[in-house]
Amino acid sequence: MILLLDEQLDSPGMVVARSLDILGSDHALSFRSLRTESPGLKDPDIPRYCRAQGIDVLISANFHDFGAKLALYEALLAEGVSVVVLRPQGKKSLRVEQQASVLMKHLRVTARFLHEAAPDCILLRVNESSVVRRTLAELRSEIAGDKKLP
Repeated sequence: MILLLDEQLDSPGMVVARSLDILGSDHALSFRSLRTESPGLKDPDIPRYCRAQGIDVLISANFHDFGAKLALYEALLAEGVSVVVLRPQGKKSLRVEQQASVLMKHLRVTARFLHEAAPDCILLRVNESSVVRRTLAELRSEIAGDKKLP
């Protein structure tokens, strides 16, 4: 299964993608980086790019501007590409190293969710403490602060 890190999740030297790729190989996961493969690719073009490149999952971070990312997540799911959304707790931003740490910490659970769902696509929310399968409506509600979801 091929996972693509969104641009904000990797360093210029692909340190995060390479590290996750090494650890992910035990879980049949291969990580690539949008930052190095197609830098500057606009959100509306990402779903088509993923399909053309055989990408199964996009890993994205969402800190502040969820509204802009919601359309991307919807388009990815419509194209058959799963989405993993990294959401820091407490509305804080995470440095690249911290983002990598959170993803590595939950690699086994994330892989299980993705493999169990395949060939269907899913939306996962990952934070420091958990990995939770979400619908777009649930994620929208969680981010809007309407209710605290388990």
